[in-house]
Amino acid sequence: MVIDLDLYPNLCRLSDSVIWASYVSRFGRDMSNYCPIHSLITLKSKPLEIALFREYALNRYRTEILRRDRRGRFCLHLALKHQMTWNTGVKVIFQANSKAIDQKDIIQKLYPFMLAAVGEKADLDTIYELLRAAPTLCPGPNANIV
Repeated sequence: MVIDLDLYPNLCRLSDSVIWASYVSRFGRDMSNYCPIHSLITLKSKPLEIALFREYALNRYRTEILRRDRRGRFCLHLALKHQMTWNTGVKVIFQANSKAIDQKDIIQKLYPFMLAAVGEKADLDTIYELLRAAPTLCPGPNANIV
């Protein structure tokens, strides 16, 4: 697929408008809970799987990655719930908000590495990288032996 890089900025601005319109149609115009990255993660069309758009969106909304969505979920938890992998955005989301690594998902009550292991499309690289980033979350069978 060939991408016309001259049109790219316009497509990104158009995408911003579509994301906003999608949010408004679902939740109204209350901006207090508007998290564009969270909205992008939950779209069934998975726009963040397109590397160039993922780079744009994750840089454009970098500060939004630190916020919780209207249900109290961090971006990292939401990305893992929607089976994003380390290479399709989880790495960048984790790097932007590494503090979420040791937080349990507010709904499923699982740590990020556990969320990555759920489902038919569980990605071993994602699980490994998340565990590597927070090894104390999985101390092993001899952790309580004195």
